[in-house]
Amino acid sequence: MEEAVLAYRTAAESSPSLGTKTPSIKAIADAHQVPYTSLRHHLAGVTSIAQFNTEKRLLHPKEEAVVVGALLQLAQEQVNTILHLQLGDTFEVGKAYPSHLLEWLHDQLHVYHPHSLDEKCANGADEVLIGWWYDTLEELFEKYQFLPTHIFAMDETGLMLGVADSGQVIRPSKKKIQHLRRDENRELASIIKTICADSTKLKLTIIFKGVNLQK
Repeated sequence: MEEAVLAYRTAAESSPSLGTKTPSIKAIADAHQVPYTSLRHHLAGVTSIAQFNTEKRLLHPKEEAVVVGALLQLAQEQVNTILHLQLGDTFEVGKAYPSHLLEWLHDQLHVYHPHSLDEKCANGADEVLIGWWYDTLEELFEKYQFLPTHIFAMDETGLMLGVADSGQVIRPSKKKIQHLRRDENRELASIIKTICADSTKLKLTIIFKGVNLQK
């Protein structure tokens, strides 16, 4: 993206002196294979959500992981030291100790049941891919001039017919929705829901694995 921004600004500055026409943002975006909408936002100075969240962070994600690991190790060492001084070197905490700890720190930590998030869906939540999607939608709208009431949004949800493993996630309090990426190898039934821009909707479509029936 930085190369595309630099290319457009360089062309815009040099075009008047060369007597040539400044290339369009669309042409620069296609030449550098970046989403047109994203490039336009960068040139306009619009800060993306990902960039905004990154700028708010004081540490890099890898640095945060190192800090978390060090804190967990330090906490374990401190707990063991205190227990050894109070109860002796042979004392070991029971399996219920983590639950009790969460109860004591309920105002800081909380246990959540994560929502399953398919691996492919997680990988598809990419700024570049989403930008390409909106570019395609804008091109189709300009080409066919269809009415907003003819725009339908479709979403597919996979339902695992087997019993999936349940789990819990420990995160800071007031973070209610958590996702857990899974790479399940189970039979799925696909549920497709469709809604129109005018709030009308189609009946749910359920797709099961194909079965050959012999009479």
